[in-house]
Parts: sequence; structure tokens; C-alpha cells
Amino acid sequence: MNFLAVLQKRYQNWGIEDVLIESGTYGPTSVIFLLKGKSYNRGVRAHKLTMKALFRLMWQAFVQQLNSENQQSDKANVEEKHLADSMKSFRLALMGQESVPQRAEIVTQEVTTVMELFETY
Repeated sequence: MNFLAVLQKRYQNWGIEDVLIESGTYGPTSVIFLLKGKSYNRGVRAHKLTMKALFRLMWQAFVQQLNSENQQSDKANVEEKHLADSMKSFRLALMGQESVPQRAEIVTQEVTTVMELFETY
């Protein structure tokens, strides 16, 4: 609970309170208590939601920038759908236990490439 209070002090001017209230996730009184570390479960959930929202925004900006760079250099666009389909086919291969090593290698290469690009971003 002390750590939640430290987070609130560190990021108090970032507008997290406003976002949590205006999104309808928590009421004004709840936000005050959870960010001060008085409500552990709500505080952890609020910080997880904030992190998830910020990560999604960062991912969208990453894909958008990567695709615009690729269009300028005539490379293929990063397709999130293709990556998701690869992971689904790998999951199905695991469940059916067919051609798992080949699919695992392909998915690993694709995910590693995307992770390296995202880390650089």
C-alpha cells in the first residue's frame, strides 16, 4: 500500500486521476483513496488499467510509424493480423501435436523480429 502511495506522489501531475474519473472506471472519492494507497485491490487494478491503456496507445503508434517507414522504403507492412494468425496456428498445432517444431520456429522468428523493433521504438 505504501508503494501505491509512492506511485501517486511520483505521478500526481500526470492526470491519471482525471482519466480514471472521466472514463467512469472509478468515482472521485474512490480515486483519491486508491491513489493514496488506502485501497490496495482498487489501486492495483487502476494502475494495471492505466498501464494497459498506455501500452495499447504506444503499440498503435509503433505499428503506424513502422508501416509509414515501410511504405517509404517499399518494404512489406507489419500486419498484426498475420502475426496473430501465426500464433493461433501454432496454438492449434500444439493442441493437435502436428508439425510443432516447424511452426514454433516460424512464430519465434516473427515474434523476435517484432519485439526487437518494438524495443528499439
